[in-house]
Amino acid sequence: MEKRLAKHTRNGVDAGKTTNPTLLAKFDPKKSPHFYIKSATTKFVFPYDPIWVTTSTAYCDFRGGHRRFAGLGLVKSVRDDLTEAIVSPLIVAFPRNEFMQAFYGALEKA
Repeated sequence: MEKRLAKHTRNGVDAGKTTNPTLLAKFDPKKSPHFYIKSATTKFVFPYDPIWVTTSTAYCDFRGGHRRFAGLGLVKSVRDDLTEAIVSPLIVAFPRNEFMQAFYGALEKA
């Protein structure tokens, strides 16, 4: 199922810029920073506070449009018709890829 999910980022900010606290307190999908995953029936929306984005490359990834993320989150609310769920991200990272596997495999052999 993983390969069928599309991940999208929206409204990310540049490094060093702040986001209006109102956009964080009252989520607005047109303005608030978030990423989302669409399954066949449900859109899972992950609002986040850019202050927790820690590196300049991560800022680029959160502004990049289509990205692959791995992580853990808590479902906070679900629409009655089950078409949208708001999820609070707890941990967001990049999934392992072939380069990472080769890199860490080389370290284990050393």
